[in-house]
Amino acid sequence: MKTSTKRDSEQSFRFVCTEDFRKPKEKRTTNYSDDDEPVVRSRPTNSKLQLSNPDPETTCEAAATPRPVSPAEPPAKKPKRSRSVEMRTLQAASKHHFKEINCSCKKKCIETISNPARRKIHDEFWHLDTNRRRDFVYHRVQRSNTNESTVTEGHVSRRDSTFAYSLIHPDTNELLSVCKVFFLTTLGFHPKNDAVITSVMASTPRNASTAAPDNRGKHTPSNKMNVSRIRQHILRYYPQVSHYCREHAPNRKISFK
Repeated sequence: MKTSTKRDSEQSFRFVCTEDFRKPKEKRTTNYSDDDEPVVRSRPTNSKLQLSNPDPETTCEAAATPRPVSPAEPPAKKPKRSRSVEMRTLQAASKHHFKEINCSCKKKCIETISNPARRKIHDEFWHLDTNRRRDFVYHRVQRSNTNESTVTEGHVSRRDSTFAYSLIHPDTNELLSVCKVFFLTTLGFHPKNDAVITSVMASTPRNASTAAPDNRGKHTPSNKMNVSRIRQHILRYYPQVSHYCREHAPNRKISFK
């Protein structure tokens, strides 16, 4: 009889040993000692498995013993993200590393401000908070009206202003004119990504003394409900803390502020 699994082979082997032990001594195919312990002479030829313990009682006990189940470990909790101003400033600085560039423009920016001086400007910029960084960009970018339009008649140009960029040398405190690529890379931005400039200049009026603050996350949600009438309705019934919970939470109070 061919067996497909180890468990089926063990069950059939225990059955043969048990039935053989119950037969008369003359008809047994296996020799037993005086203590009536079965001694296996040979394995069946059709079995491919080798049993390490031929004792039927021990084998039955091992089969009946359940396998130990390791307790499932709870999944690790995801750490909460820090929302402090210092942590957000460090996260923003880690995404905008200092970028060295060989500027070959007509203004010769790399000759007026060296890389060590640019690194000082970069570090000072990213030690500021969000609104102070916006002020930095607003005061280093000069906005002026465009010259004559070069588009054909009947079309209105979307460009209504021109930007000029400058940086203050950290050693001499001199205001030096630079190109746009040099300005962006000194602050750690991509040379072709000027969103930091356009967002500040678009949200700030022309004659403002400081840049418009960042209003992200300060708007009232559109689906927010006015729960003042619900609170007034509940307070009409003089709500009190349940006495069943007062023993476990004596300082618990209901507040509708």
